[in-house]
Formats: sequence, structure tokens, C-alpha cells
Amino acid sequence: ATLQSGLTVASDASLNAGLNVAGSTKLVGATEIDSTITVAQDATLQSGLTVASDASLNAGLNVAGSTKLVGATEIDSTITVAQDATLQSGLTVASDASLNAGLNVAGSTKLVGATALDSTLTVAGETTLQTGITVASDASLNAGLNVAGATKLVGATELDSTLTIAGETTLQT
Repeated sequence: ATLQSGLTVASDASLNAGLNVAGSTKLVGATEIDSTITVAQDATLQSGLTVASDASLNAGLNVAGSTKLVGATEIDSTITVAQDATLQSGLTVASDASLNAGLNVAGSTKLVGATALDSTLTVAGETTLQTGITVASDASLNAGLNVAGATKLVGATELDSTLTIAGETTLQT
């Protein structure tokens, strides 16, 4: 049957086969779909979207504006952050971490385990070592050296200036 004009149904209507609608369609009130829905082109939602169970996106996801993820979040591949990242709590890295530029750390820092530096180390303030220090090659001190406690120099020792001894001295040959 073909209708040449509008159709108004005052109560429930049941269609026992498919429904094809040409042109725009407006549904007023809550709409419930008991099975899948397929949208062939872009979909625009004018308000929020709530999904009661898992959601699978089989391609990319672009989100404009701020985004909040609540609960544990797992990323199975790489992540790229285009700007600064702020963490409100700790960061745990289970494997190696590569920083391809500088690292700035505010506050005290504790490194646990052996630490190797492939270049120079500059310390701007006073430094305290809790145990011994071993230098594998020459060491240059560009100012004075104060040593507290007994000191033993092994090997030939050369002084380019005066030697002042304040206490008792014993010289052996």
C-alpha cells in the first residue's frame, strides 16, 4: 500500500518486517533498540554518550577537549604525547626508559642500584659521599684539598710548591 499523505497512529504500531524510511527522520522521546545498529556514515550526538558495557572501536579515536579516564587504563602499544604531561602521582616503568633530551627533577632524588654516566657530571652544590670513592684515571682538583684523618699516598708524590707541616714529622727512607 502507498500513502500519498501523512500517517498518524494514536497507539502502538507493530511492523513485522523491515522499515525503510527515505529522507530525514525525527524520533521524539526515548528510543530503544533491542539489537545492533549500523550507521553507514558519520554520527553526531548533541549530548553525552553512555555505554553500559564494553565499547570496541576498530579504528582510530579522535577526542577534542579535555578527557578523563576513570579506572585502570591499559595501552597495548606506543603512546605519543605532543605536549607536556603532568602526573599527579608516581610513575613506574617496568623496563628501560629512554629520554632523548634533558631530565629535570625537582626535589631530592634517589637512584637505587649502580648508575653509569656516559659523559660528565656537574654538581652545583656541596656533595657528600657516604662511602669511599674510586677514581680509575687522573683526578684534577682546581682548588684546595682538605683531608681529615690519616692519609696514605701510594707511589711517587710530587709537590710543585711549598710543603707546610704543622705537627710532628717522621721521614723514612
